[in-house]
Amino acid sequence: ITGTATLTMAWFAQPFFEYSNIAISWFGILWTTLNLTVAITSYTAHWLEIKLGQKRSILLIAMLIPMGYLALSRFHAPGGLFVLYLFYLVRGYATPVLKDYINRITASNIRATVLSVRNFIIRLFFALTGPLLGWVKDIYSLPQALMLAGIIFLTISILTAILFISSYTSS
Repeated sequence: ITGTATLTMAWFAQPFFEYSNIAISWFGILWTTLNLTVAITSYTAHWLEIKLGQKRSILLIAMLIPMGYLALSRFHAPGGLFVLYLFYLVRGYATPVLKDYINRITASNIRATVLSVRNFIIRLFFALTGPLLGWVKDIYSLPQALMLAGIIFLTISILTAILFISSYTSS
């Protein structure tokens, strides 16, 4: 769910730039710095995960990613850009942390398969939600599509976080 939510936001970044009336000449710079934000956060994710612990990390990821959608549905540039950078900070934290959890609970002989299936499921869920959210954006507005995405991802994220915490966490 988190992977689908972050992939979906990657596809919503450009429509957000357009909706916020950001000049197209800034798109490449913004896209580059957003991804640099992910890289920097990913580099420090292990350290932060040790500080937060597994349960808090799961809950923060489950809450902050969808809340980013809900916040972006309300803010345009410049406030919306701040929210978008915060979202990408959380994305940079979530991806390596969640992959590490998969690695920890998966036997080494099937780990590559599990990670491949994870990527397939992310794209499958995106193939189901992306057209719906794009349609809502086209028919209604970008803020309404972001709001719907936030509600969908928040509901499913909380349920899966509770399931994961009750089944697998160690701290």
